Amino acid sequence: MNRLLACLGTFVLLVPALAEEPAKKLPAPDAATQAAAEKLIKNLFKDDFAKKKPAELLALSAKLLEQAQETRDDAAARFVLFREARDLAPQAGELPRALAVIERLAREFDVSRPAMKADVLSAATGLPATPTLPKTLAETALEVIDEAIAADDFASAGRLVKLAEGAAQKAKSTPLATTAQARAKEIDAARKEFDKAKEAADALAKDPKNAAAHLVLGKRLCLRKGDWDQGPVHLIEGGDPKLKELALKELKAPSEPADQVDLAEGWVEYARPQAEPDKTAMLLRAYHWLRQARPKLTGISRTKVDKLLLAMPRHYLVDLDEFDVKLGPWRFGKGELNGAVIEVNEVRSPNGLGLHPPANDHAAVKYKLAKSGKTFKALVALHDNTGGSLTPITFVVLGDGKPLWTSKPIKLSHEPQTCTVSVTGVDVLELRVVCPGKYEGAHAVWVEPHVLR
Repeated sequence: MNRLLACLGTFVLLVPALAEEPAKKLPAPDAATQAAAEKLIKNLFKDDFAKKKPAELLALSAKLLEQAQETRDDAAARFVLFREARDLAPQAGELPRALAVIERLAREFDVSRPAMKADVLSAATGLPATPTLPKTLAETALEVIDEAIAADDFASAGRLVKLAEGAAQKAKSTPLATTAQARAKEIDAARKEFDKAKEAADALAKDPKNAAAHLVLGKRLCLRKGDWDQGPVHLIEGGDPKLKELALKELKAPSEPADQVDLAEGWVEYARPQAEPDKTAMLLRAYHWLRQARPKLTGISRTKVDKLLLAMPRHYLVDLDEFDVKLGPWRFGKGELNGAVIEVNEVRSPNGLGLHPPANDHAAVKYKLAKSGKTFKALVALHDNTGGSLTPITFVVLGDGKPLWTSKPIKLSHEPQTCTVSVTGVDVLELRVVCPGKYEGAHAVWVEPHVLR
């Protein structure tokens, strides 16, 4: 359970924005409507709800989730089915399933993911104690904080950091406690920045030519919210000549690789003297344009961009040239596996890798990191298009030929595991998938594999 809990947190961190959600979500049913739907559901499944053993609760959670997925003509019932499936899972010791259900529910209904996850994680503190539970709770709460900050949900962020602090103390983990304290400062800084942006918006309502307010609002929209449509408009009026130049180029949305590289280099140059978190946000914008340009470049131009990519705070392996690819029954997939878009728990992974192993052997791929990275992160899983692998498969990460990390054997889909491993000093990174038996159903994928500096 704890292994899966950790992976769920990282899964949320890696790919929350990649799921295709409806443009307009349904409102959550009011209390009375939920109560009526709950009464109906508990009456229909009366015998199941009477059972209290963990395995029985887990089976009921799965049954209700299936019912929710099939119910298309009753939004209230669908919502409550999701809700009940979520609430039953922790009682069965399966907190990861509760977090996964929240993702499904929040894709369709207008509810707060961070608040719901904070509720579930808080409830998990009452689960039967295990040696690793406090540590996993702390790690997961710290990861969900990013989601709360991104949603400007500072109340949930505050709850999560307190939960992380308490769990770190129970785990007797000084590093986690220190991280929790640092995250508390980040939350405070983010809250203050939010307040300043609100003040800037109010100031612009009174004086549309207020340059200082334009600058504050433009930076927030671009660097925190990723709004590169409205954000640059404010930067142009913000009184910073270099930012104005970059913003004007952003609004032109360059399509030629030379112009894209030029804009990327402009962000890199401007970012150098900046303080965090602005510096990293600007470099990641440069990374965006380098990614756009790279496929169209050749020779020395491509080599130049590859060097710049390795210097970015984060880079996906899909943006690097693979080599020594050892294949199984299917070809190596980038963003897909055997023609199917990579999906895990119904969330797409456009930067994922598909590596189907052969029977009684392994599939592998290598990348040249040139000792540029510090941490490699990904999820490992079976593709949603398979119910499971006939033979449990194992994922392995190697650095310069030495094993750095090995997954637990994976047999079922929808059960990703997290991989976070140090690659400091690693020249060549290798990803392997090992199949010790028959390969049917071994649709192995690496979800959003990337390297952090």
